[in-house]
Amino acid sequence: MKAFKTIEDIKKVYGDVEVNEEADAWVVSRRGPRGAVFFLPKPLQKERIVEIMTSNKFPEKYLKIALNGVQETEAIGKIRGIKKKGAILDGKPGVGKSIACTWKIAKLLQYREISSPLYISCVAFPDLKTLYATYTEYDAYLIDDLITNIPQPRLELVQEILYFAELQERHLFITSNSFTEFAKALPEALLSRLRSYCELIKIKESEDLRIQKTS
Repeated sequence: MKAFKTIEDIKKVYGDVEVNEEADAWVVSRRGPRGAVFFLPKPLQKERIVEIMTSNKFPEKYLKIALNGVQETEAIGKIRGIKKKGAILDGKPGVGKSIACTWKIAKLLQYREISSPLYISCVAFPDLKTLYATYTEYDAYLIDDLITNIPQPRLELVQEILYFAELQERHLFITSNSFTEFAKALPEALLSRLRSYCELIKIKESEDLRIQKTS
């Protein structure tokens, strides 16, 4: 169930109810002959978001940037407005694609639209056997740095996760420096599914933001 940020948000949905606040939930009382008491979730706290994402392999560096006054980059601006459950961010290295996806996933966690996102780096790839055994347990995925020359065993597993995410309607985020080239390695059926399920976001920014921060 999606979290409610304020009492006003609750009353917009449930009308004239009494709302009391607890640490992790709103206690809602409905008056009248059909009176009832029920609980609604509050947004997840930042500390819990960090704990979940860190345990699910998201780099601490990404989390520090994404959750502490993140810079309003082109990538952040574009991913904020997506309508679909999937997004492919395609652009040059260092333009903020991974940070934008991390930020978006943290927002989904905050408002309890997801509960267990998984980070997969296509460069520092996790153990294949473990990933095969566990990937269905997650409800959102960030497949980061999808490269054109990904080894065949990794490519096969990535394809399986892409099929699964689309079929099960899980949130799916992909970053790539050259998705158009990578797409040539995908079966036409899978590419068709991705085109339907994901918004392809072209990042036009050309300056490397990593270099800007260290210069």
